[in-house]
Amino acid sequence: MLISAAEVLRERGAAGVTIDEVLARSGAPRGSVYYHFPEGRNQLLTEALQYAGEAITEVIDVVLGSQEQFMLKERRTGRRRRRLTFVPTDDELVSVISRRFQR
Repeated sequence: MLISAAEVLRERGAAGVTIDEVLARSGAPRGSVYYHFPEGRNQLLTEALQYAGEAITEVIDVVLGSQEQFMLKERRTGRRRRRLTFVPTDDELVSVISRRFQR
């Protein structure tokens, strides 16, 4: 559910994150959201943001710890949205980054 919430947060912003959307994307039963996030939507948003921040930090740590060079590429994904993408040259680094964002 956290990954689904983080995806919706990235795509639509905090206002666009609804429990229904997160459940639809994650396939989790409705009761599980109340079990794991008893404080409701605000707790889900807070933890999704924390998860996304940790994922970004991990990728940056991997890139900075690598001896390989990389390029940071900016691309527009929507009307006003921009996405920064690491374009590494090391296959191992690409693998680490890919694994992290497929969870």
